[in-house]
Amino acid sequence: MGLGDITKQLANEVIGAQKTKVLDSILPPDPVKKPETPAPPPELGNIIFGQIAAMQRACKDDTELVLKVHAAGETLRVLEMYAPNWQLFVLTGVDAEGQTTRIVTPVATIQLVSKVVKIPSEAKPVRIQLIAPKPPAA
Repeated sequence: MGLGDITKQLANEVIGAQKTKVLDSILPPDPVKKPETPAPPPELGNIIFGQIAAMQRACKDDTELVLKVHAAGETLRVLEMYAPNWQLFVLTGVDAEGQTTRIVTPVATIQLVSKVVKIPSEAKPVRIQLIAPKPPAA
């Protein structure tokens, strides 16, 4: 390969690179290129926490959110929801006899019943404690 051929090849590469740069700035992105990976959907447990928090925020001073769960023959009024991670909930509350009771349940199988109820004017509304998982250490 002669010096002239090498010079032509270099010139073509430089011109081709400049042409590509100009075309990339004018034309839309190539549809064949893979788009960036979309963010993963939110965890189910996070969605449930958000819904309960929203229902509770909507309660006025004379109302409270009553949250109940039925599991293993027990019906529990939930007073605290702790999520060690978004796949597992630990529900703490009182059963029909007034005993403190905990239910450990996978989020995917949980069924909660909620209702907003009026409370007597002299009573203070009960608020459900929501304890989310700690973010992973970086």
